[in-house]
Amino acid sequence: MRKTLFTLIVASLLIVQVSFAQNTNHKNGLSYNLTAFDYYSPAVDDLFNADGNTTIGAKIAYHRNLGGALNLEIPARLGIVELPTLDAASNIVNSNSKMTGGLEALLQLQLAKAGSLLVPYISAGVGAIGVEGQGLGIQVPVGVGLDLRLFDNFYLQGRSEYRLGLDDYADLDGKQNHLAHNFGVKALFGGSDTPKPKKDPDTDGDGITDMNDQCPNVIGTAAMNGCPDSDSDGVADKDDSCPNVAGLAAMNGCPDSDGDGLADNTDKCPNEAGPKDNEGCPIADADKDGVVDADDKCPNEAGPASNDGCPVADADGDGVADADDECPNTAGKANLNGCPDSDNDGVADKKDNCPTEAGKASLMGCPDSDNDGIANKNDRCPTEAGPANNNGCPVKEIKEEDKRTLEFAAQNIQFESNSSYFKQTSLEKMDEIARILQEYPGYNVSIEGHTDSAGDGAYNQMLSEKRAKRCYEYLVEKGVTASRITHAGYGETRPIAENNTATGRKTNRRVTFDLFRR
Repeated sequence: MRKTLFTLIVASLLIVQVSFAQNTNHKNGLSYNLTAFDYYSPAVDDLFNADGNTTIGAKIAYHRNLGGALNLEIPARLGIVELPTLDAASNIVNSNSKMTGGLEALLQLQLAKAGSLLVPYISAGVGAIGVEGQGLGIQVPVGVGLDLRLFDNFYLQGRSEYRLGLDDYADLDGKQNHLAHNFGVKALFGGSDTPKPKKDPDTDGDGITDMNDQCPNVIGTAAMNGCPDSDSDGVADKDDSCPNVAGLAAMNGCPDSDGDGLADNTDKCPNEAGPKDNEGCPIADADKDGVVDADDKCPNEAGPASNDGCPVADADGDGVADADDECPNTAGKANLNGCPDSDNDGVADKKDNCPTEAGKASLMGCPDSDNDGIANKNDRCPTEAGPANNNGCPVKEIKEEDKRTLEFAAQNIQFESNSSYFKQTSLEKMDEIARILQEYPGYNVSIEGHTDSAGDGAYNQMLSEKRAKRCYEYLVEKGVTASRITHAGYGETRPIAENNTATGRKTNRRVTFDLFRR
């Protein structure tokens, strides 16, 4: 019996090798495993039983990938098993060697990508197993396995299974549960997973495949994408309007001998530059004034195109045509549109307010001796720089006594109760303020009205604005220029003393006058 088993194992190995060599579809495969059967350990409820009799068998299986990580395995088994006989105390009293064989169907779920170095998996299925003297029974194997890739599509594999028997032993109380450990090799049909690329055809044999060859039936060069370039001008013959004469790419491969932008094959005067609208031939211009003879009303006298090629009239001979000369009867300068500039200050006499004195263009040709931006004739202080708002005179500093007078006057401006009308005693003080402002024209004044916090805030704001405006109106009436004065009211928002005393409230009721340079 054992000799028969050995013969079957050797034969199955030969079948695996032949099948591997003959098949090319790697979705299929065959495996060969040696199997160790252990019927003792489950019988005594000790999966790690070291005293059990383990026997040897063989397994040959067909494999098929069902898609993704799921595979089908159909194994055929053959081997010798030792069936235990137990006494009433579950002690093994003897064992019987029996032949076994069967056919199964298993599903495997790979836990790693196909083609990896290590491919672990789990398996489960159902099979019909025959044991000598026991008849045919059904088993449900579940297991875990690991494939180790040795070569492309060739694996070393191992798997352990717990096999659940659905039938009882003939002479033993219990199911035919047992362990099976498998170790062997698996080969997938075919070679590499990546198919070899097909060689692209090259019809004209120029080393450039047809799919990349723009001229697949004519020998060409790689630089021209497989097309020939007979005149070596960098333009393929198929695109070259002059394939046998070297030319320019911009001219579709044709030359442009005179460089006028027209290819020689379309240029009626290929050796003389000429415009395109004259078919490449030069246009006659006898007087060289830029107006062609055909359009020149004076072909032998140079003249501008704006005058149809004829000379332009210039009565005063200053080089500025009469049509453009603002002073056509008096010789002048071209940059002044033909007008004279007697004082050479860059301002034409007719626009110069001081035509006999060199001056500044910004001052209509008049001089400004003190460089204060005010022409001498309008400057009250032509030798002293001063602002225009002070008529060109320097702004004098306010005397200390005038500052004190202004401050005292401002502190004594009083109004009728809840009114913007001055008390009679305040008019003299307002006149003092007006006098100081007129004495110092280089200064502006800012008037601010303020109240205490008694009463409604909105009313106080309105009252402060009216009092500031009343001061403004009085000063304007006294001759102070209105543009020098600004006024605003701030109500009770800017106190300078406490509002909880009569003295503080009186201090807060005020009008201030602040002079500042213009």
